[in-house]
Amino acid sequence: MITHNQLLERVLDGRLILVGEYRGGKLDYKDIVDSASGQKIQTVQYVYAVECGAAFGTVRIFRPQPIPTAEVTVTTIGLEKGRRYAFELDRLVHKGGFVTAHLGYREPELVEEHA
Repeated sequence: MITHNQLLERVLDGRLILVGEYRGGKLDYKDIVDSASGQKIQTVQYVYAVECGAAFGTVRIFRPQPIPTAEVTVTTIGLEKGRRYAFELDRLVHKGGFVTAHLGYREPELVEEHA
């Protein structure tokens, strides 16, 4: 769990943090071609739907799965719908009226509730 003070410290450090309410997610399998070998590789990524309010609406956040596809059998996302999470982003893209974001391998962090 991350506190409000820790969030503020990270933002002031220049990190790109998106905080929003988790609405749902899934594992997404994607085929890519390795540019060096020309081989087709299947990758797995998490896709989170996060409600961020009036500024962005619902944002789709992508996070690569760090284990090879062959080892993925049953994986649950492990986030609670309706709770607020902080996502430290690598990049944020606003194109064609939609916002997407990319996490890298960092896990989302539950944000402490107001007292």
